[in-house]
Amino acid sequence: MSKLETLNLQFNSLQGAIPMEIGKLKKLKQIVLDFNQLSSFLPLGLFNISSLEAVALRSNSLSGSLPSSICPRLRGLTLLDLSLNKLSGVIPPSLSECSKLQVLRLGGNNLSGVIPEGFGNLTALKRLHLGWNNLIGVIPVGFGNLTALVELCLGDNNLIGVIPEGFGNLTALVELCLGGSNLIGSIPHELGRLKHLEKLALGSNSLTGSIPAQIFNISTLRELDLSNNTLSGRLPSSTGYGLINLEVLALFSNEFDGVIPASISNASKLTHLDLGGNRFSGPVPNSLGNLRLLRDLDLVDNHLTTEPSSRELSFISYLTNCKYLKILGFAENPLHGFFPMSVGNLSTSMERFYAYGCGIKGSIPDGIGNFSSLIILNLYGNHLRGPVPVTMKYLQNLQALFLDDNQLAEIYRACAR
Repeated sequence: MSKLETLNLQFNSLQGAIPMEIGKLKKLKQIVLDFNQLSSFLPLGLFNISSLEAVALRSNSLSGSLPSSICPRLRGLTLLDLSLNKLSGVIPPSLSECSKLQVLRLGGNNLSGVIPEGFGNLTALKRLHLGWNNLIGVIPVGFGNLTALVELCLGDNNLIGVIPEGFGNLTALVELCLGGSNLIGSIPHELGRLKHLEKLALGSNSLTGSIPAQIFNISTLRELDLSNNTLSGRLPSSTGYGLINLEVLALFSNEFDGVIPASISNASKLTHLDLGGNRFSGPVPNSLGNLRLLRDLDLVDNHLTTEPSSRELSFISYLTNCKYLKILGFAENPLHGFFPMSVGNLSTSMERFYAYGCGIKGSIPDGIGNFSSLIILNLYGNHLRGPVPVTMKYLQNLQALFLDDNQLAEIYRACAR
């Protein structure tokens, strides 16, 4: 097999170590052993095959550290994927000498130390994944030079410092993932220049300040996750007009205030809208009912109210248009209204319904028994009165029912099979 150029054995059940003899395949250009059960260390001989262009060993159980000198012999290397293994130690600075690298994936290991400054010189890089490790230090400023990058994922590490303003130069970026990395400071307004961006994940950091207005004009965005930070301010009244492709908007656990803009319903492709754990106030917009593809709506723990002109939770009647809705949460808001009879017309796909601690008055409508897919129903801590509807016996998939701290009666008959 001395003339072998491509070795592809991915998606098998290969076990044990990669044979040291692999280094004898002097004409090898591609080795693809992804998704096996390979273990032990990386054979040093592999990195002496000067003809190698692609090394893909993703999702195995390889351990040990990366060789300190990978690149001197591998001048033609364009792809190195060692992600989802058990590698440890530092990322060797010599990796920055692989000047032709287009794809570098080392995520999902136990790598430590800092991100090499020299990575800022890998200007051919299109995809760089270093997430889910134990990396420390700041993001190298030189990353702003990697203008060919399409994907940059550094999330779930122990980084410090701020998001470099130079990221605004990475105008080819489609995916930027920096979540769970202890980053501080504000979101650079320069990110608004990333007009091809589809995913921006900055959740679970310590970011402060407001969302730059330019972010709301990136029409290509499909996922915007800024959750679990200390961001504040109000959402623009035009929110939604520029986000025509947005599917996921996660802003929960921040300090946003003001009203929820009715214009958010113009982001008509939204499937997940999570605004919980903020300080939003004013009525729940009835326009949310225009989000016909919505599957998950979380408004829990804000200061939201009902429409002043209505004694009912009128927004529920509008949400009956959302036929795919599976999770609905508006608990811990001072709503102090009545359930409309239309609550029974909500999606029959509903699996979780959270309406505890809202000061809801009156009785539980019989229509609640229409939620045939319901798994969790939490109406704890309201002012509900009267009998529990007998129709609740039709909730055959129900696993958790919370009706405590109300003024209800005759619960046993309702719960009997």
